[in-house]
Amino acid sequence: MGQRQGRDLIVWKGAALPPYCVKCGTVASHEPVPRKFYWHSPLLYLTILAGVLVYVIVAMIVRKRFDLGVPLCDSHFRLRRIWMSVAAALMLVAFPALIVGSSNDYPVIGIVVCLVTMLGGAIAWSIVS
Repeated sequence: MGQRQGRDLIVWKGAALPPYCVKCGTVASHEPVPRKFYWHSPLLYLTILAGVLVYVIVAMIVRKRFDLGVPLCDSHFRLRRIWMSVAAALMLVAFPALIVGSSNDYPVIGIVVCLVTMLGGAIAWSIVS
């Protein structure tokens, strides 16, 4: 289990959340969605001054990880599945858009549509997953 401290939820390693949706508080009937949470010390942001690549490498090495099953109700579970499908479809549309744009003498439009759909799908996937 966990406990609340103001707006924060404190969960100990190996604990499970109660079977209530984390979004609306109704009873969750599905298995909890497994999630991995990562964090590092805020002082690590100072390594950005040495370069973004240095920050990324150091952050990947020193980050801490916590696995937790997140319970969702039927409506939020369904909404999550719909948005994940939309994100996957956006990423799948990216390369055919590039091929169609370049084969029809519109390579710039094909590249722009490819980048926008790929980036939009990746952002949507990371938010929803």
